[in-house]
Amino acid sequence: MGFSVSVESRETVTTLTLVGELDLAARAEFEGPVERLVSAGERQLRIDLTAVTFCDSTGLSTLIRAKRAAAEAGCSLYVVGAAGMVADILETTQLAAYLGPPARSPASVAPPDRATNVRVTNDNSPNDA
Repeated sequence: MGFSVSVESRETVTTLTLVGELDLAARAEFEGPVERLVSAGERQLRIDLTAVTFCDSTGLSTLIRAKRAAAEAGCSLYVVGAAGMVADILETTQLAAYLGPPARSPASVAPPDRATNVRVTNDNSPNDA
């Protein structure tokens, strides 16, 4: 299965929706948009894991590194929507609280009528050839 990232900015929160397997093959495709958004001065990045079907140690490391890099730039980065195996691995590794939304955060969904720009990266599926 491939991996893709879509980016949607709404008011004060930018959501990166990840789809597929978060592993070594997906690392650069996830880190690129995070680095660009943090460099552009985004203050709140919400990483939606609802459609992530697999996450290995590289995926966890990538999320941790992204959170640290964002924090160094004064940006809050947190994950939401983990389910199944992905939620289990976050709980087992005790990363759910560290990567989860801060208390009293609008982790919550921004109002749907305020969507501004939406970008979608192409599918990174080397196995589909």
